[in-house]
Amino acid sequence: MTTWLYRITERVARQSRRKDRFRRWFSRARQFDIEDAIAPTRLTPVDDLERRQSTAACYRILDGMPDKYRSVLILFELEELSGEEIAALTGLKLATVWVHLHRARARFLTNMKRAAGRGP
Repeated sequence: MTTWLYRITERVARQSRRKDRFRRWFSRARQFDIEDAIAPTRLTPVDDLERRQSTAACYRILDGMPDKYRSVLILFELEELSGEEIAALTGLKLATVWVHLHRARARFLTNMKRAAGRGP
């Protein structure tokens, strides 16, 4: 009985988090639409250079990460796959996927701070 209740609770909580994520995304999308209507559509050369430099820094950090962390981070954050889908694709246990994702995020943020000169 407790296992059954636990799974129901887990699914309800997961669905709630997904709804919150979508709500935040749509509210940001509306905010960006307003900003885009007000702001000029062309990037200035400085903005374009900053965007290219930040993209290059992001890829450098991703390239420096171990494969097991990089693949989980890319699949979850960029490809927007769920943990279950990642586990099925990679052949890992679901708990292992979440551990790898947690460690990958921590490494990514640490390396990003280090690259920006703000951290150890």
